[in-house]
Amino acid sequence: MPRRVVSVVEGENLTNDWTALVAYKFAVAAVVTGSFSLLEAGPEFLYTGLAGVAVGVTAGAGIATVRRRVEDPITETTISLLTAYAAYLPAEAIGASGVLAAVTAGVWLGWRASELTNHTTRLQLTAIWQLLVFLLNAVLFVLVGLQLPAVLDQLSGRTGGELAGYGALIALVVIVVRIAWVYALTYLIRQLSSRVRERVPVANWDQTALVAWAGMRGSVSLAAALAIPTEIDSGGAFPDRDLVIFLAFCVILATLVIQGLLMPALIRALGVEPDTLDQDEELNARLEIAYAAIDQINDLEEEDWVHPQTVERTRMMFDYRRRRFASRVGNGSAGDGADDEDQDDFDYEGRAQSYQRFMHEVIGAQRTALRRLRDEGDVSDEVRRRVEYDLDLEEARISQAV
Repeated sequence: MPRRVVSVVEGENLTNDWTALVAYKFAVAAVVTGSFSLLEAGPEFLYTGLAGVAVGVTAGAGIATVRRRVEDPITETTISLLTAYAAYLPAEAIGASGVLAAVTAGVWLGWRASELTNHTTRLQLTAIWQLLVFLLNAVLFVLVGLQLPAVLDQLSGRTGGELAGYGALIALVVIVVRIAWVYALTYLIRQLSSRVRERVPVANWDQTALVAWAGMRGSVSLAAALAIPTEIDSGGAFPDRDLVIFLAFCVILATLVIQGLLMPALIRALGVEPDTLDQDEELNARLEIAYAAIDQINDLEEEDWVHPQTVERTRMMFDYRRRRFASRVGNGSAGDGADDEDQDDFDYEGRAQSYQRFMHEVIGAQRTALRRLRDEGDVSDEVRRRVEYDLDLEEARISQAV
C-alpha cells in the first residue's frame, strides 16, 4: 500500500492502544469499586497520558545515557529487554499510563539506535525482538485457546444462537463504528481547520477506505480481556467476565480473519498501487553515503597509516557503487570517474547481480570448508560460530548493496 496509508495505520495503532487501555482501566475500576465520576475521570485521563509520555522520555533519556557507555552486546541486549519495565513500572507507580510510557521510551531509543549501538548489537537485537514479538503474540492466543473451553462452560446458561448473535452484533458494531469514525474524522477536521486544509493533502477516498477497513484487533485486545479481574471490591465475581472474554474473542476472530483476509482483495478492487517513495529515498540515501565514503577516502589518503592499495581498492568499490546508484536515480552523468563508461549503455544492475551471485558462491564455499574443519575436529564449534558470524555479516552486506 502507499506509504501514507501504512504510516497512518501504524501511527494510529500506538495512539489507539494507549487511549483504549486507559479507558479500559477506568472502566474496570468503575466496575470493581462500583463508582465512577466523569469530572474526576476527565482530568485523570489527560494526566495518565501526559505523565506517561513524560516518564517514557525520562526513562528513554536515562537508558540512552547508560547504553552510550556500554559496548558489550549481551549487556545491551539485556538492557533493551528490560527497558519497557524501566518505563512501565515507574509510570504505574505514579498513576500514569505504563503502556504509553513503555511505547514512548521505545520510540525515543529506537530513533537513536544507530548512535547507541554497534552493528553486532543491532543484529542481535533485531533477531531477538522479532522472535520475542512472535512468541508473545502466540502465547496470548494460546492462553485464550486454553481458557475458551472454561469460558464456554461458564456461559452454558445461554444458547449457542444467543452467543453467536452477541458475537456477530458486537463485531459488526466495532467494524461499522470504525469505518464511520475514520471517514468522519478525515473530512470533518478539514472542514473545521484551515491549517489542516493548507498543510495536509486531500485524502483519496480509496486510501481512506483502506484505513477504515484496517481496524483489525489482535494481541492487545486479548491481553486486555484476560487481564480483567475475577472479583470486585465487595467480594463478588466480576460481572459477565466470561462473556466479555468470549465477545473479545469473537471481535478478534471477525476483524483479524474476515477483514484481514479480505484486505488484499479490497486493495486490488480499489486499484490502489504502492508508491515509490521508500525506493526513491533509499536510492538517494545510498547515493549520498557513497559520495560521503569517497570524500572520506580522499581525506584519509594522505594519512601515514593508510596503505595505498587499500585506498585504491576501496575507492574503486565505492566509485562503482556511486555510479550504479546515480544511474538508477536518473542523474544522467554519474560525475567524476565515469568518463571511461557509457552511462546509458552500461548494465550496472546486471553486473551487480553477477557480482552478488559470484560472492554468494564464494562465501558458500567458505561455509562448506568451515563445516568440514569442524566435523573433522580441526576447529571447535565455538571457533566455527565466530568465523561464520563474520561470513554472515559479509553476505548480508553484499545482499544489500554492491
